[in-house]
Amino acid sequence: MKQYVLFQEDVIHIENQDKFLSNEKTPVFWSHQLVERHAAAIYTRGIYLKFLTELVNSTAFKVIEIEKVKVYDLEKHIRYEKPEFTREMFRVHVDLSTGSFKCFCGKFERDGIVCCHILRLFTQFDITHIPDKLIVDRWTISFREKELDKCKKEMVLLTGEDQSHNAVRYAILMSKVGEACSDIS
Repeated sequence: MKQYVLFQEDVIHIENQDKFLSNEKTPVFWSHQLVERHAAAIYTRGIYLKFLTELVNSTAFKVIEIEKVKVYDLEKHIRYEKPEFTREMFRVHVDLSTGSFKCFCGKFERDGIVCCHILRLFTQFDITHIPDKLIVDRWTISFREKELDKCKKEMVLLTGEDQSHNAVRYAILMSKVGEACSDIS
């Protein structure tokens, strides 16, 4: 129980730091792209920094149109530091009507973060906001508050009384466990 209490205190401290950085500090923007400002507004600070790395890496690719507004190949034309993939060419399928992008690298499906190949196409199509399909709720600033509110409502429904303190503790703990699992994976 002592270890659990220590873990919970650490989790709350880390979560509060992340919340402060996400809500109170304005990031220094790397580019003048509106999609970067949109990412800074919706993502937590840690995820925004990962997004920013992908945005920077997106400038290393040139776009080759295979089928207009449907299929594109992205070829690496500049080598950059610590590439995630060793391949030189990536195919991306696009459906602008639904905001759907599917990249061969599978980074979004694996990590929940838009890859540099898709971000390069955002520049190509002048997309200023990340489509809802490409936003994972758990990476957003508002997720914690939504989950806390959901847990509180569930607790009220189960017990018939407001035990928000327990619901908040549970939600915070579950949020940190999820983040820890994410970091490990």
